[in-house]
Amino acid sequence: MKRTKIVIISSVFAALIFTTPMKFGSAAEKNAVLPLEPQVRIITMIMEEPNFSDNGAYHELEEGLYTKPLTKNNVVMAPLKDVMETIGGNFEWSEKENKIVLELNNNKVILFVGQNKAIVNGKEKVSEVAPEIIEGRLFLPVKFSMENLGCLYRWDAKRTMVYVIANVTPKGDNLPLERGGKITIANMAEQPKEWYGTLEAQKVADVILGYQNSDGGWIKLAPNVNVTKPIVGVGELNAGTRKSTIDNDTTSTQIRLLGKVYSETKIAKYKTGFYKGLDYLLNGQLENGGWQQFFPVATGYQKLITINDDAITNVLELMRDIENKEEGLAFVDERHIAQGKTAYNKGLNMLLNTQIRVNGKKIAWCQQYTPDTLEPVMGRSFELASFSSQESTKVVRFLMSIDNPSPEVIDAIQSAVLWLDSVKINGIKVQEKKDPTTDSGLDRTIVNDPKATPLWTRFYEIESNKPLFANRDSSKKYSYWEVSTERRTKYNWFSKEPLKLLTEDYPKWQKKWAPENNVLLK
Repeated sequence: MKRTKIVIISSVFAALIFTTPMKFGSAAEKNAVLPLEPQVRIITMIMEEPNFSDNGAYHELEEGLYTKPLTKNNVVMAPLKDVMETIGGNFEWSEKENKIVLELNNNKVILFVGQNKAIVNGKEKVSEVAPEIIEGRLFLPVKFSMENLGCLYRWDAKRTMVYVIANVTPKGDNLPLERGGKITIANMAEQPKEWYGTLEAQKVADVILGYQNSDGGWIKLAPNVNVTKPIVGVGELNAGTRKSTIDNDTTSTQIRLLGKVYSETKIAKYKTGFYKGLDYLLNGQLENGGWQQFFPVATGYQKLITINDDAITNVLELMRDIENKEEGLAFVDERHIAQGKTAYNKGLNMLLNTQIRVNGKKIAWCQQYTPDTLEPVMGRSFELASFSSQESTKVVRFLMSIDNPSPEVIDAIQSAVLWLDSVKINGIKVQEKKDPTTDSGLDRTIVNDPKATPLWTRFYEIESNKPLFANRDSSKKYSYWEVSTERRTKYNWFSKEPLKLLTEDYPKWQKKWAPENNVLLK
């Protein structure tokens, strides 16, 4: 799922940074002031929310899970593995020895489950609260752990928020990836045909092969990552892990790039990488036709069948293009073509089967489903089980791309189009305005505008068809104004995407494939 990175520092916290004396590791002078340099990492945690932010980019405290920080004897406790790995530290947990080792820069903290005793840089210290395993999750005292790693810790009682400032020297697999440039993740598979035979294309293909996982898939990277430079480590989206995924256009895009470069150069290693990636997708399909967001290694909602962000339709389009021998795919052997055709048909049936029905009537799609029963279910903590207008639009657009659609496909399209038209909202628009009372200095507000183009809320409650919102604590909200400022400004709760589908795409499709049944005229 896509993440938006916005670096924010409130005026109150900025003052704290510039005025609070602190020690940063062994190299810092006593009472040194924190320099605002790229190495500074500002970590925040809000109580009752299953996330932390790293310079404004949000991550789950435990990737794919809903684990939240808690307090014990007025001490904030939280899992710290993903925090440490995200900012470039080391985290080791020996369940056999009940020992946790944290390392950041030149500092080393050793903690023991159930014991207040700790060892900091070789010297014994006492933690105010002992590490504890609660419902299978490992919780550590945040203040003690981070301060002894050379970080600044502050507690904001008003916001019930923890601030941790770490001065981290990027190294190893935590080096920042270069952004921008001519060739990026987003456009590498969309270059002119002749480009794929160039030395530059081979250089990019070598980069892609260089970070292909042993299982054949790839990790998720931001779309603006420069792929003419080596991909070292895991990037900022993966919380210190190298798990393969189909999220954010991942894996299908890399496969297409390798196929196009091989087709123009006939260099065998690109063909080998292509088939390795293709086999990863074919072998990862579930019996019901779906794919998990991450596989074979996944935690929490990463195990769900994910329609969000075209995750599955990207894979299905690749399988269809292989059968049709589209550009860069004509070399694929008959065995893989046959396997791809089978996978495509199973995946298409899964999409048709997951269209939610209410009182026997087909409506729309949820963003994610359970991998065993195909029940609609919550993804991230603020993305509740619901009808999703944006993802349903994308599914319908994929179904409309099918030549000679079956009656089942036509019915699915007609039903979803009718629903999308019925839930559009007229007469309002979303505006961004300055608001000095918020951490970001901004807010998004709704204003009346009779001339505004229609909008759709991203989610609608399945039971009532009402617009649906949520906070990071998964609390269900029916009013946009009940959503926290952070969620209003960092998540797009409204969408215009269905508009083009209804006004341009559907009329063309309907005229060709359902000329006697325009559901928008009823």
